[in-house]
Amino acid sequence: MNNEMWYVPKDIEAIPSPALLLFKDRVEANIQRLVEIAGDVNRLRPHVKTHKMTEVVKMHQAYGIQKLKCATIAEAEMVASCGVSDILLAYQPVGPNQARLIALAEAYPRLQFGCLVDNETVLRQLQQKMETAVNPLNVWIDIDNGNGRTGIAPDEQAANLAKQIVDSNNLNFAGLHVYDGQFGGLNFDERKNGSDKAFKSVERLVKSLEQDGVAVENIVAGGSPTFPVHTLRQNVDLSPGTYIFWDAGY
Repeated sequence: MNNEMWYVPKDIEAIPSPALLLFKDRVEANIQRLVEIAGDVNRLRPHVKTHKMTEVVKMHQAYGIQKLKCATIAEAEMVASCGVSDILLAYQPVGPNQARLIALAEAYPRLQFGCLVDNETVLRQLQQKMETAVNPLNVWIDIDNGNGRTGIAPDEQAANLAKQIVDSNNLNFAGLHVYDGQFGGLNFDERKNGSDKAFKSVERLVKSLEQDGVAVENIVAGGSPTFPVHTLRQNVDLSPGTYIFWDAGY
């Protein structure tokens, strides 16, 4: 990047303060680079948590990106209003958010909606609430392969949870969700080595499930720091989020 002060508005006196200023060409360049690294827009499921804006969502759609990930129901509602065809709530819904997610899916029957689960309690609650639903809900198992923030270890308990989803009415077992944020801040070689080592437990779980007749159709993996690592894997959806508005920490 050159030293030109591109971030200085041309007519600063015309801008009310405080105000959020976006530089569209920079945002678009980030999206273009995202697509270039991924190699295929169908592999991309970016996270909207950093921007939360319909304008930015539509910029993604212009490049053919039609799978997005959200942190909240409000974000999911925003993405649905743009007509994004495949929307994943990247947390497991609890309390009133379960009914809100189901209602959102009913309000947009042409779109696909999904969420995460990591325990039987939430799964049973969703099973009960989905008994009378018109549109099925996609469910990924949230896997903790070392980050220690959310999710279930990729072991027999996770395998049993997958089998229960498969046997559920109106719930589709969509696959596994793996966020390895523990490798942020490392250089690329360290990130790759750490991510590859942690991902082996996920691969063992996939193999175990397939041996039991449960196909893992999709894995949503990584964030921005491990995005270039997961691009090297086969059959993995890539899920960066901070790429759209980078900060000094990255």
